Amino acid sequence: MYEAYLDNPGSVPDNWRAYFDALQHVPAVDGTEARDVAHAPVIESFAQRAKANAFAAKASSADLA
Repeated sequence: MYEAYLDNPGSVPDNWRAYFDALQHVPAVDGTEARDVAHAPVIESFAQRAKANAFAAKASSADLA
């Protein structure tokens, strides 16, 4: 539900929106004031990169020689 709130606060019931709104005013553990972001798009990005083998180390032609 929190992921849905981060994506669109209006998509959750009013009582949950109020709760999640209050969480946005709590400082992060590292002391920054940065707001939370939804993790689903980040996870999906990594999944797509893994499917495309974008994490594989690429050998240069000099290394292959």
